[in-house]
Amino acid sequence: MAALKAISVWELDVNDDVIHTWSYPEVHTAVRSFVSDHIKAGEASMSMVGRLQDSFIYAKSSDQNPCEGIKQICVTLETEDYNPDKYLAFVDVALQKFAAKDCDGTIMLKVFLSAFMQGNVGKAWQADAFEAYVPPGLQDVVSRFKLMSLVIYMAVILKKRVLVTGTDTEQIVALCGAIPQLCDATPSWRTVYPLTTLEALETLSATPSFIAGCVDPDAALHQEWMDLIINADTNEVEIAAGSEAGFKMDKALKFIKQTLEELSNDEAATDASIQQLLTERTQGLMDGVRQVAAAKPERVKASIFLSQLAAAHDVNVPTTN
Repeated sequence: MAALKAISVWELDVNDDVIHTWSYPEVHTAVRSFVSDHIKAGEASMSMVGRLQDSFIYAKSSDQNPCEGIKQICVTLETEDYNPDKYLAFVDVALQKFAAKDCDGTIMLKVFLSAFMQGNVGKAWQADAFEAYVPPGLQDVVSRFKLMSLVIYMAVILKKRVLVTGTDTEQIVALCGAIPQLCDATPSWRTVYPLTTLEALETLSATPSFIAGCVDPDAALHQEWMDLIINADTNEVEIAAGSEAGFKMDKALKFIKQTLEELSNDEAATDASIQQLLTERTQGLMDGVRQVAAAKPERVKASIFLSQLAAAHDVNVPTTN
């Protein structure tokens, strides 16, 4: 499995110091700092999904059967792709084997190489048993944010910079996984950063599009870094200062707005039914862009949203003089 990049072991000692005890191969300093901070802030049994640059980071920790003088042990895995179900299950197997072998680092090397070379860790974990990841939570997004879901939808389809902030890491990660599906049943995770640092967010701000989660309370203060701010604690959605012009609405969004309004009040709606309806409506919008692109300039009827959509997806639309 070429997607696997590195595996590491961390320990939290009785003095609450985090020690990076073992890794294969070596991990970047930024990853060390990122994981260390979350171990200190996390609970005894932590489960985390994050991203730094091109690496997704999966971590699990436990205070069960710790090594002598250690309060907590944590195993992290770096990969090239996003699939929490698959890789958190792998980390769980690695953590159990590490604890069972009296915290012997050589068992981690065997586990990693077995997965890397063969795609399995015996019968305990098999990569082929996991399908492409489809995060849950789309229904939660629509019911939680109501009509403000339309603003989130616009941010995704127009490829804006979106920050999800708050204090609950699980909620942040869940929202970062669900939000891309507002427009695409099989989204690319290339621009999704389920949990990242303030420093990494500043770097991301130079890119045209991302969906990033960050627990640092200072993140939302840097509105120049993003276009939309979603607070997972308060369910507030705020267009960042200076980005208002990018969220102008017109009648091209009528069916999306109507669909989201109906779904937000439909207790029987499921992730699958919401995804199907929104996919159909989104296809209709993209068809509208293609029709405008194919029209003669003198026949083009201006639509603010369709023009924005065309620009976001590199579609050339004729202009009238």
